[in-house]
Amino acid sequence: MDEKKANIDLVFRNGLKDYEVLPPTEVWNNIRPVVRNKLRPLIILRTAATIAILLSLTFLAYRMNRQINGSVENNLITLNDESESRQTTPVRESIIPLQNFLTPSDASSANTNRYIRTYFPDNSEQDIPSTTSDPDPVQNVTYLAGSDNISVSESTSRVYDLLLLFETADTKIKTEDPATLFAPEILPEKKTEKWSIAALLSPTYHTNFYPGNDQAASRLRDDEQPLFSYSGGVAFSYKLNKRVSVQSGLYYSSFGQELSGITSFGGFQPYDYTKSGRNFEVLTTSGLVYTSNADIFLIDSRSDSRLTTRYTKDYFDPTKANLQYIDNSLRQNFSYLELPVIVRYKLIDKTIDFNLVGGLSSNLLVNNSVYAAVDGGKYQVGKTEGLNLVTFSSSLGMGMEYNISNNLSLNLEPTFRYYLNPVSQTMGLRIHPYSFGIFSGISYRF
Repeated sequence: MDEKKANIDLVFRNGLKDYEVLPPTEVWNNIRPVVRNKLRPLIILRTAATIAILLSLTFLAYRMNRQINGSVENNLITLNDESESRQTTPVRESIIPLQNFLTPSDASSANTNRYIRTYFPDNSEQDIPSTTSDPDPVQNVTYLAGSDNISVSESTSRVYDLLLLFETADTKIKTEDPATLFAPEILPEKKTEKWSIAALLSPTYHTNFYPGNDQAASRLRDDEQPLFSYSGGVAFSYKLNKRVSVQSGLYYSSFGQELSGITSFGGFQPYDYTKSGRNFEVLTTSGLVYTSNADIFLIDSRSDSRLTTRYTKDYFDPTKANLQYIDNSLRQNFSYLELPVIVRYKLIDKTIDFNLVGGLSSNLLVNNSVYAAVDGGKYQVGKTEGLNLVTFSSSLGMGMEYNISNNLSLNLEPTFRYYLNPVSQTMGLRIHPYSFGIFSGISYRF
């Protein structure tokens, strides 16, 4: 019978060991309020314990602070008592006759009306004559020599030099000029550098912007590539306040473009029967190029729309005439003198300063040339007609300054420049050049 009961237990145990039954959801809803009620007293007890600990620490800190303040006051009272006792009981041995420190010349010119009043331990006092006659007396000098105090009612600057002999590492002689007791201390004004001069130079990337959709202008631009450009000069700046300054100066800038597909030959002058220097004209986005050199001969190897001449291919062949080949492209070069007016705003004033730079510039045309390159040199061809002598441009950039010293700094200024009016208006093309450069240099503030 017992074995059967044991087998039944094994059956139930093995059959129900992995069996799980989830309680209904309403059971947990009934249990949750009871659990919350039990947690609230625990939270209240913890809060009360924390408040009690904080109050205890505050009380202990207050008691310790009172004890420390009391001990410091007692020490100050003791020190004051000792200093008063020292002032009333000087020792005779610390007094040294002044005559031992005076020169014979001083002794001969001694003033008998000056005395040194000395106090002794028996509360007696004696006026000792002084043998010095300096005109600038020092009144009421009190100094500490070792453990003794000597009071001088009237003395001179030479007596003060004598008193310096008693100065030790622990005791310092303190004197004050009465004239400076009531006069405020005047500090020297810190000089601020308002002006600065800088030398800047930058290679620039220069190109043109055409706002229209003319196909002829687009074809001209496709055959033109920008040349190496640069700009540089001297700039003067005046600081209005801590962050704003105004800058001007004089810059020289040069830029240009290459006209691809225009082949040039030399030695044409013996065949020129027109007696005119303008034998060839080339249309570009910057203006009309005309030849002023009668020895040059040009051929447009890409299109017939750019070149205008009487000497067409049917009329004259440079190969049969054995003309000298020079180059397969022409180069336009323009140079300007710039007078900028720039405002600088300092964003960050540290070892490396950051400035926001912007302004306007008037540009005066000083050089206009067209040439062909030959053996590293320039073969002059002519000029560009229709250029504006004066143009205006705007600039915007970010300036960085690294301060080497108080007056010297290195400058780096990436700048974008846009021409407000076109450089020329040939054939109705309103081309606005723009450029991007990184100016670098050095500046001096004074």
